[in-house]
Amino acid sequence: MKYFKYIALNEEVINRFTSLHPEVKSFLNDNKQFIVRIMPKLYPCLIHCIISQDYSNNQVIKATTNLSNLVNNKIKINKIIYLKKDILSKAIMSEEKATLILTISKDIKVKILKLKQCLKLAEKDVINLFKKYKSLKINTIKLFCIFGCFKKNILCDHDPNFIKGLKIFLKTKKTINKSLLNEISLKYSPYNTIFSLLMWKIYNDSKNTNDRNNNW
Repeated sequence: MKYFKYIALNEEVINRFTSLHPEVKSFLNDNKQFIVRIMPKLYPCLIHCIISQDYSNNQVIKATTNLSNLVNNKIKINKIIYLKKDILSKAIMSEEKATLILTISKDIKVKILKLKQCLKLAEKDVINLFKKYKSLKINTIKLFCIFGCFKKNILCDHDPNFIKGLKIFLKTKKTINKSLLNEISLKYSPYNTIFSLLMWKIYNDSKNTNDRNNNW
């Protein structure tokens, strides 16, 4: 999907964050901007987040590429709702996700669900807005809040890559429990979104380093 854009996080915000939490500075390059991916269009962002739920990076790439090819790279409601469920299921490799995407898309089409209101709502209210969709996980909505709605204080505490990055950051191989995640959320608030992005960066940097080492 070609909907992602890259933006540099506000340098002043990053500086405030690192001044309060100097322990994160070793994972940030002072000479390089902190660049993040965003999806400024709410609907394709939501679809991407649903597809990403419980998938590896390779599965996400394959599923989103299949979907893009299916709709000529136009992730729009009128393109999606007219897809047959079995065709969509095959493209994104999941009947459950296909059902969820079609249900949500139809609700958006008839204005039962209005995505733009998510921009004005707090994280917990956005989560409540989607709670009737039983197969939609809370962390999927958190991803949507970060990459689509640009919310500022969200800890993606159930995302597996966040947890992997956190283990590298904490230099531990132990299980990350709910109590520790609550402590971290309190410690890094109101910069939990930046902290989540940083944990993903740490994991991806580590993964890329390992990949390079394995290629030698």
